[in-house]
Amino acid sequence: NNGWRLNKDTGTWDEKTQLRELNSRLRLYVSRVRELEQENRRLAQELAGLRQQELAGLRGPQQELAELRLHVGELSRAQREAELERDGLRQELGQLELLGAEVLQLRRRLAPELAGQRQLLEQRWGECAALEELLWGLRAEHAAGGDLRAGAGPGLPGEPAPLPGPAPRAAGAGGAAGPGEPGAAAGRGRAVPRAAGGAAAPGPAAGRPGPAAGGGAAGPAGAARRRGGRVPGGWRAAARPRAAWGGLGSRASAGGETGPPRALPGLTFPVRWRGGGHG
Repeated sequence: NNGWRLNKDTGTWDEKTQLRELNSRLRLYVSRVRELEQENRRLAQELAGLRQQELAGLRGPQQELAELRLHVGELSRAQREAELERDGLRQELGQLELLGAEVLQLRRRLAPELAGQRQLLEQRWGECAALEELLWGLRAEHAAGGDLRAGAGPGLPGEPAPLPGPAPRAAGAGGAAGPGEPGAAAGRGRAVPRAAGGAAAPGPAAGRPGPAAGGGAAGPAGAARRRGGRVPGGWRAAARPRAAWGGLGSRASAGGETGPPRALPGLTFPVRWRGGGHG
């Protein structure tokens, strides 16, 4: 027991006390090591969780980055296609501009000719209207003269003698009336109206001209005049010389005979007088 006591000479504890103190320190160290090991395991688990979260977080941006790259590629292809289409449209626009310039130049070159043709057309329409008015006036004068002759009787001293009739013709040649037809029976001095086919239609008994199927006031031309229209084809017929129709119509068949000019009431120019009717 003396060995475990404090040595007064040296001032140190004895061996037993030192061992007791060492044991207590060892227990503290062991407990501390255990705590550190537990803390180390906890930190390792936390580190593993953080690493997993980091990997999971990296997968999202990478996928989004891949989608963005794909979208950029699609936009690049669309841009190239749009550029090609733009170049094609520019080329087509240039061609259309050249064509428009050619059309404009052609229009400017043809504008004076078109204006002249329009002016000539208006002039021809005016002449056509004047000739139609003259034709209707001549027909009215002719109808009035026929009425006067029919009312005065056939034996007046001032009435001209009937002209000799034409030579007999075959039926259907030019549509002229033969000797036995009503046109020949009416005499050369009387106007016998013709039908649309050219054959003579019988008129009234007094020799007054009846309504023509194609040219009288009761025909289509007269209906067109009453409606305010124009006689179809009248300007072509009016473009021929006046002696060709003479106010009494022109003969459609060849071989018509023309007598000497005679003066009708109110007329001061020669009129072609034919037997067999008027057109």
